[in-house]
Amino acid sequence: MKHHFRFGPKESKTSLQAQIKYDSDAYQTSIPYDKLEIHCFSIDENNPIYSPVLLESILLTKYLKTTGKLPPANNSL
Repeated sequence: MKHHFRFGPKESKTSLQAQIKYDSDAYQTSIPYDKLEIHCFSIDENNPIYSPVLLESILLTKYLKTTGKLPPANNSL
């Protein structure tokens, strides 16, 4: 599964997951890199009050309110 973003390990124990991590079915979800969307945004340089933690919280909260669920790669808010 070269050139894929994979998440949702099949095994709950990391030692077991480590043994199968290169298998094609080792993860629940696999997305080819060319299907990923990357959203970039700029923050006003004159008002640098946003920390990375605050930005992540704002983005996840808005996503949760809009869709009713968290993005697949996020387990909790």
